[in-house]
Amino acid sequence: MARYMRTPDGYTVKITMITEGRIDGELATRPFTRTHTPLDITTLAKILTIARTSSGLTQEQVADYAGVSLQYVCELESGKRRNPKLLDVQSVAGALGLSLIDVFERISVYETSNDLVK
Repeated sequence: MARYMRTPDGYTVKITMITEGRIDGELATRPFTRTHTPLDITTLAKILTIARTSSGLTQEQVADYAGVSLQYVCELESGKRRNPKLLDVQSVAGALGLSLIDVFERISVYETSNDLVK
């Protein structure tokens, strides 16, 4: 079953399969029912920070597990990383025990209800 999600830059992606940390998908022609607005970086930052603190990990551990720099994780969590790469967000999410789809679902819930889902 294919799923549709919005990327941080506002594109719709059709996800066909997620295996071994890789997402196979394609840009979809079917638009989201909601408007195509870029991802609110502060929402992503809040979700990642809550997920990290809930899991008891430090920023250093997340950076190590995700294969990114500590500075990158700090910038993501503070909202200073304005245009994060989707694969980097996937790596950080994976280090937190979340799939990329989990992150986007939490963003969607937050944007519609203004409550963070833990």
